[in-house]
Amino acid sequence: MEAWALYQNAVMFDRAYNLLQSQYRLGLKNGIPNYVQLVMPAFVNGAFTCELCLKYLLPTTRRGHKLYSDLFIYLDPFIANRVETGVIQIVRNTETKVYGHMEFVSDMKKHEQVFESFRYWHEDGSVAPDTVFQFDFIYALECMLFA
Repeated sequence: MEAWALYQNAVMFDRAYNLLQSQYRLGLKNGIPNYVQLVMPAFVNGAFTCELCLKYLLPTTRRGHKLYSDLFIYLDPFIANRVETGVIQIVRNTETKVYGHMEFVSDMKKHEQVFESFRYWHEDGSVAPDTVFQFDFIYALECMLFA
């Protein structure tokens, strides 16, 4: 029952992320200030979607919010490779930089606390995580789980 609930929770937060992101982009395009303010809730929902998806993919229940050290490294190697390959392919298709295993691991470690970073961005006044990596990571997980 827990796996099903995790999956459903991931789906709900992913839908919220996509809805908020589309409204944010609409606000940018049309100059609607209230919609532009949806950027941070979109990022928080997206970051939580990543966490829930990884927890769903884990062979056993784990607690924690750190995407890499609490979750990703505990995935079955086959599943971890599928996630990593998906992200690498997306980056290679959308960006001009060289991107492989080492860059993926570096990005995962650098952004492993993305949920907390976006949730509490007001505490230090900055958002350090690379939102492009988050978009790529979410998209890879969406393709793997929700397609």
